[in-house]
Amino acid sequence: MISGVPVSVHQGHTATLPCWLNPPKSAESLDVCWFLADTFDAPLLSYQGRQVHHGSQHVDRAAFGLRDATSRGLKAGDVSLKLVNVTLRDAGEYTCYVSSDQGYDKGTVQLNVISELGSPPVLSPQWNINGTVNVSCSSEGWYPKPWLRWSEQGKVETPKVLTHNTETSGLVSVHSSRLVSSSSKVFCSIGLHEEENWEAALHLQGLVQTNAQVLCFCPGPSPVLFVNVTLDNTDNRYLKTKDGRIVRDGDVPDVPDGALVTGATSIKGASGFSSGRHYWEVLLGNEKVGFKKSWWIGVTSVTGSLEGLSGLPRASHGYWFLSSDATKGLWLNTEPVVLLPVQSTPQTLGVYLDYDSGKLSFYSVGDKRHIATVECSFKGEVFPFFNPGKGDAAPMEIVHREEVESSHDEHV
Repeated sequence: MISGVPVSVHQGHTATLPCWLNPPKSAESLDVCWFLADTFDAPLLSYQGRQVHHGSQHVDRAAFGLRDATSRGLKAGDVSLKLVNVTLRDAGEYTCYVSSDQGYDKGTVQLNVISELGSPPVLSPQWNINGTVNVSCSSEGWYPKPWLRWSEQGKVETPKVLTHNTETSGLVSVHSSRLVSSSSKVFCSIGLHEEENWEAALHLQGLVQTNAQVLCFCPGPSPVLFVNVTLDNTDNRYLKTKDGRIVRDGDVPDVPDGALVTGATSIKGASGFSSGRHYWEVLLGNEKVGFKKSWWIGVTSVTGSLEGLSGLPRASHGYWFLSSDATKGLWLNTEPVVLLPVQSTPQTLGVYLDYDSGKLSFYSVGDKRHIATVECSFKGEVFPFFNPGKGDAAPMEIVHREEVESSHDEHV
């Protein structure tokens, strides 16, 4: 008996495990049994007395197949197994067992199940006191275990320490980290094959980590202007707004699922900026109702309606923002997404826009902590951008100061 070489197939597709008699002869009067690993007593498919019998867990999924287009099936001794809608649990070594009153023979075939590509890598930097940065790269949703490689200045390296974790679903997550300088541009690639992989890049010079005390309101030719931002389009049916500066989701039954990543609950400031340095603050809840867990805050260059916004908007779409959610914590919508090692989420977020230098900074106001600065390429007017998430009882409130009310319209 001859069985084929290992078979690899994508999850959800059909696999044919080849097995045939050699020399060729009819198998119609023989007994045939296919089983996985050592489960001989619970076969997937069997053939006895010219009748096909299916295992209880593989009804409608297992059948005799043809090893190639010219095969004549059982008449020519082809006892190959066809398995449709392959799952991760189908992976393993299969045995083809053929017997008669003359004796028996068997062959084995290894089935490898390949899932679709896992999630794009997420890079997360953590700055050290000595000026170096620990950058981690992680991804999930793979099968089998993917490879991971780092690249810096054209030099490709396989990490010495690589962590794989298998979830209850059978899918695999992968994680690695490396130490680099604060001026590096690093690449992380993850995949199953060279032609099927994800690659993410992180230019650390584009994420300027500085001391929170550098933010100052000092005199000069281009002072920082604290602005009282007022919301635009306050008649959004998916949002509740008050006084043009307090916003939360509207608890409307038909708010789309995942509204945080759509235009349904996004809103921008009524006035934008095309030069200068500007600063505003946003309260993210209060002691009475608690503090928000999910939000987007930043700027956008989109001048029209945000209702067509879908998916995760990036800088290439005209959006630059800091986000928070219950699973990731704080992260930037950079390409790739950058997770931020912050011990606690801010209760009041300060946003500092330096339009002329192309920098957008975020601060935790309560503890005077700098969170991150992103280098941006602004073109035309940019507007403050907000998304209060969905289902969060806490409101998002833009701070207004009386002392800048009179001068606000002169500078915006």
